[in-house]
Amino acid sequence: MDNRLIMRKILFIFALILYISSLQAQDPGFSQYYAAPLYLNPAYAGDKQDLNISINSRTFTNSDIANYNLMQISSIIPIETPFLYKTNTAPDHFSGGGISIYRESTGAQGELNTLGFLGTLAHSIQVDRQHYIAFGLQGGAIYKKQGDNFQWGSQYSENFGYDPSIIPSVEGLANLYTLFPTFSVGAMYFYNSGVLEDYFKKHDFDAYAGFAAYNVNRPNQSFFEETDARLPIHYKINAGLKYHATKQFALFPTILYSSQNLNHQLNVGMYANVRTVKTIEAKKNVVNIIAGVWYRVGDSYISTIGFTWYDFKFALSYDFNASNLEYNNRGKGATEVSMKYSIQNKKRGDRYSRGLMYPSF
Repeated sequence: MDNRLIMRKILFIFALILYISSLQAQDPGFSQYYAAPLYLNPAYAGDKQDLNISINSRTFTNSDIANYNLMQISSIIPIETPFLYKTNTAPDHFSGGGISIYRESTGAQGELNTLGFLGTLAHSIQVDRQHYIAFGLQGGAIYKKQGDNFQWGSQYSENFGYDPSIIPSVEGLANLYTLFPTFSVGAMYFYNSGVLEDYFKKHDFDAYAGFAAYNVNRPNQSFFEETDARLPIHYKINAGLKYHATKQFALFPTILYSSQNLNHQLNVGMYANVRTVKTIEAKKNVVNIIAGVWYRVGDSYISTIGFTWYDFKFALSYDFNASNLEYNNRGKGATEVSMKYSIQNKKRGDRYSRGLMYPSF
């Protein structure tokens, strides 16, 4: 094997150690951020009126460098809270809970693994007929483990390449794993122009905007004894619109800004929702087609296509690298899949749904 290729692999893996045990560490993320609401803002758990279960998977594979996979399984459960209000004429307040489990794996043989268990509670308050504010809290535990096949830079020989018989010269490695708690908070504002009948609408759009802070407790994630490596707070600001171009066609421009330590990221883009004839005739969300494009500034372009079939939703996206890493990646990007299944609240039946603008097709 080419020594330069071996050296590049080792340098990449060594960089991963610095990535998780220094202040530069970051939380993983999805390109389809609107399809992973608990990963975007804990306050979204206070919005939905129906129970839903979601699966999100992101995969990057480049045999010349390393493999990467991020998967999340989550569920949002609506919680009715009439006991919080003294009369039956209380505004349309709503509560919800969320559960999510995610796994992040990096390296050809899973040299670095992260497993997170998170619980979320949120509450949405109707401040006016068309205005809502939601607040959310999230907490849980994150487990990180170094795989058995980790390769160290000191095991690289200039004449031979990687030599597993060389004992790595790494001092002070006390544990192959670390476990730490994490806590997050978020708030969202919704403007709902009214979805019951067209004559209730003041405008042809709905809107939302929110702010979230993840890892507010700054947990220590170091693998090393007597070493302090605090996970930086991850700030996220997101906003979007739903523009009703026609009864059959709607546009959803979205934006996400995230900042963690000295790393900043901006995603801007739009997706379109096309209601099929079957959906229009049934006057329900039966079959819709979704397509969208985003730009992660300075990094990649993201294309998405998907559909809804009654209570099931599916979307596929691909990241086209647009940074200086395009040559090293051999033009390979990341593939992402999202799926969601909703279980309708039978108590609500077919009565009016408040239909808050939600960052998910």
